[in-house]
Amino acid sequence: MKRIIQYLLTASLLLGGCVAARGQAKVYTKGFLLEDFPSAIVKVIPTGNVLFDMDFKTAITESWTLSPWEMCDVDDFTRARTEPDSYVLSIVSSGGLVFLSLDKGGKEDDANKRRRPFNVAALPLATLENFGMGEYSLLPVWLDILQDYVSAAIENEKIAYAGLKYRNNQKLPEQYSVATFTPTKPSKGDFSYTLWYDEESHELYRYEKHRFNGREFK
Repeated sequence: MKRIIQYLLTASLLLGGCVAARGQAKVYTKGFLLEDFPSAIVKVIPTGNVLFDMDFKTAITESWTLSPWEMCDVDDFTRARTEPDSYVLSIVSSGGLVFLSLDKGGKEDDANKRRRPFNVAALPLATLENFGMGEYSLLPVWLDILQDYVSAAIENEKIAYAGLKYRNNQKLPEQYSVATFTPTKPSKGDFSYTLWYDEESHELYRYEKHRFNGREFK
C-alpha cells in the first residue's frame, strides 16, 4: 500500500498550478474552471489496502452526490491526470501525513491554461505512521466537506480562491469537534493541520495549517 500511496503522491503533486490564461488579458477563474464538475465523472483511485478501500467505497457510495463517480485503478489514474475533463479523488501522502485529495486533470505545458491541472482541495486523514489503524474514520465527514466546498466555489469566486479557509472568520458554535494532524517527527517545511467541524451536519467551521520551521509549527 505504501508504494501505491507514494505513486499517487508523485502524480498528485503534478496536479497543481495557476489558472490565468493568455491572450487579450483573459483570465479563467477557479470557479469557472469548476463549472463542469457536476457533470464530470470523478475517478476514485483505490489505495491497494483491501480493508481501507472497502470503507472508502462504502463512504463514497453513501456520501458522494455532487457528481457521477467510478472506482478506477492506477492505470486509469495515469490517464485521468492528463485529461482536462477529468477529476481524480485519491489518497496521497506528504510531509508525514495522509490526505484525501481532489484534483482536476490536464497537462502542465498545455498552451490553453484552462486545460492545465490543479488541486481543488486536500484534507488530512491521518499521520502516515497511523494510517490504516482507524484514524481515517473521518472519511465520510471529509467527503461531505469537499462536496460542500466545490458546490460553494462554483457559485462564489471569493470562496473558490479562499479555499477551505473561507469559513475561518465564522464564529464557532457551542458544540463542535476538533481534529488535529501533526507528524510526530516533522521535517522543516512540513505542515500541521487543525479542523473545527460539526460532527452531525459535517459543516466545516475553521481550517488552519502551520508550517514547521525546524523548531516549531508557526
